[in-house]
Amino acid sequence: MGLPVLGAGNSFLAKMIGSLRRGEKVKFPANEIRTPIDVITLGKTLLELAASDFSGVIHLAGSTRINRYQMACLLAQQFGFSEDAVIPTDSNAMEGRAPRPNDASLDNTKAKNTLQTPMQSLMDGLQLVKKAPAELGA
Repeated sequence: MGLPVLGAGNSFLAKMIGSLRRGEKVKFPANEIRTPIDVITLGKTLLELAASDFSGVIHLAGSTRINRYQMACLLAQQFGFSEDAVIPTDSNAMEGRAPRPNDASLDNTKAKNTLQTPMQSLMDGLQLVKKAPAELGA
């Protein structure tokens, strides 16, 4: 989860905010469970891993396990929009969408025990994302 610093980017968060600003309703699956990680933490962990001798598999994920509808409601609220603009849906009923597992959450225990970079909660990660543009002079 993050906001583009240069150009439009491919940020679901930026697209969601844009839709909400235009007064549009946004649909998010209530059946899909994720462990979202913010781009700031993800970037720090990738740099830390690149500088280390770690090898193997590690799940880089946030510490909040949440369904996508609940996440969108929290994000809308944090950016000053009504949760009523977020509509729950079932991803399996969304036309033209590739099938996804209902639960794609990841266990970040190994990352927490291996890395110095802390795995953030959804709300802590969001705070990092919200203050990043100001720190970058955007």
